[in-house]
Amino acid sequence: MVTRRKQLQGKERSHERGATLVTTAIFATGLVVVAGLVADTGAMMYQRTRMQVACDASALAGAKALMGGRTYAIQQAKAVAAKNGYQLSDAGITIQQGSRISVAMDNPSKSMVARVVEAMQGSGNPDQAKDLSVGAKATADLHCVELTYGPRPFGVPECDFVAGAEYVLKQGPANVIKGNFQALGIDGTGATIYRDAILNGARRTLKVEDMIRTEPGNMMGPTVTAINQLLGNDQTSYASAVKGARTPRVITVPLLYWDTYLSSMGRSNVVVKGFARFYVSYTTSRGEVYGRFIDRVDTTTVKGTALQYAVRLVDDAAAVPPPVNPTNI
Repeated sequence: MVTRRKQLQGKERSHERGATLVTTAIFATGLVVVAGLVADTGAMMYQRTRMQVACDASALAGAKALMGGRTYAIQQAKAVAAKNGYQLSDAGITIQQGSRISVAMDNPSKSMVARVVEAMQGSGNPDQAKDLSVGAKATADLHCVELTYGPRPFGVPECDFVAGAEYVLKQGPANVIKGNFQALGIDGTGATIYRDAILNGARRTLKVEDMIRTEPGNMMGPTVTAINQLLGNDQTSYASAVKGARTPRVITVPLLYWDTYLSSMGRSNVVVKGFARFYVSYTTSRGEVYGRFIDRVDTTTVKGTALQYAVRLVDDAAAVPPPVNPTNI
């Protein structure tokens, strides 16, 4: 009887040990999985942060390079991504209107949980476990922050200007001096270049004592067309312009030495003595341009027309900025 009881007790202890082993195995497996989840989460967060930084840098570099064209922007975006340890494919780059670039990256990340599961339930080889996919995306814009206008192609002879008084900025056929009408070829010669310089300002930076070629001939058509287009329907008064109102009527012109102006004949060189701002009053059908004197420019240099650009990270839903075309301001 005692022996039978001992046998039963032995079996019970054996069952208990078996149950304990199973429970321990389940608990250990769960512990490993939880630890794996923690490790996976930490690794993915680190990888995601690192990738996002690289993605942002790549997008900003690409946006800055958009000034050099689409191909150059893609090259720069890839180069910066590579410096940060990631390979960026063409499929991961999107360019819109030449002013926005989006960069998307995907990178596999080893999963500890997947390796455990694969070892227990799959092939038994943890190296065959599927990797997790970590991705990041960034969008950057190239946008104009400032537009500065260069000097206009009218050569006004130096004199004792009076604020508010009206002066001839460009002569007509009745006031011609030896074939010159005060028109200048600051950026080069030709009607198109001359018209663009009136409308947008010359691209060339001028300094005191610089020599400029005159643009002989009345240039009536380009002058009238450009001035009318420049002024449009602007009704800003002289008084408001003097107080700082934004208006296309205020232009900067080079002031010329009288001797070089009077001696010019046909296409000749004239010399810059200084600069002044005028309020464009009107143009006549004969190509004359009149303006009221505002003040002298207190500088020896007037920069050419230029667009100042900046890059910034934006949300995909934000409006795409205007196309970048620095050759056509």
